[in-house]
Amino acid sequence: MSIHKHIVIVLGYFKAGKSEIGKILQKHRQVPVLHPIADVKDFLKEHYDRLYVDLDTPEGKSERVHTLVDSPITFNDVLVGMFKFFITEGLDPHFLIPYLYREGNEFLKSDRCFSSTAIRNVNELTLMERIAKEQSAKLIIFEAISDRSVPEVSDIQVPELVARGRQLCDQFKVIENNGTKQDLTIAVLEVYDKAIARM
Repeated sequence: MSIHKHIVIVLGYFKAGKSEIGKILQKHRQVPVLHPIADVKDFLKEHYDRLYVDLDTPEGKSERVHTLVDSPITFNDVLVGMFKFFITEGLDPHFLIPYLYREGNEFLKSDRCFSSTAIRNVNELTLMERIAKEQSAKLIIFEAISDRSVPEVSDIQVPELVARGRQLCDQFKVIENNGTKQDLTIAVLEVYDKAIARM
């Protein structure tokens, strides 16, 4: 039996566990992850000779960037700075839109599903809704919450995103990430499997 086309969107603040949820779905349910800054992360690791750093984890993002001069700047500082340069400075407030649209449609055609852990503004969430409608796909939206969460500049629209997400679909679920990785895995798979069964 073929699974209905679907898009899983994971919202939440920095360190809430969004990337971890994406990895769990990819590993255990073969849901590919659409993350537009993956290429940027690879470039930064190679450029700064830190190929061992996992920039999908809080620990990796907290790694200091060492160039010729010892620096207190972390990889997260660089990523946030790049986001600020493009988005909040108004250079191109919609620079992710063409990428998300192209890649999202391709994932639905080839894999019938994908997850995105990088939605940062309402325009991007609206685009996900558009892709879902055009492809007759269902939206599943998770809000990751954790006591370890730390709001950062790119998280400014999280409350608005969560409110919009609740309006968009009846498949909105909160996932708490305050336990172990095993606890998170169990919670994610349980919520995801129930959402799929309701389609």
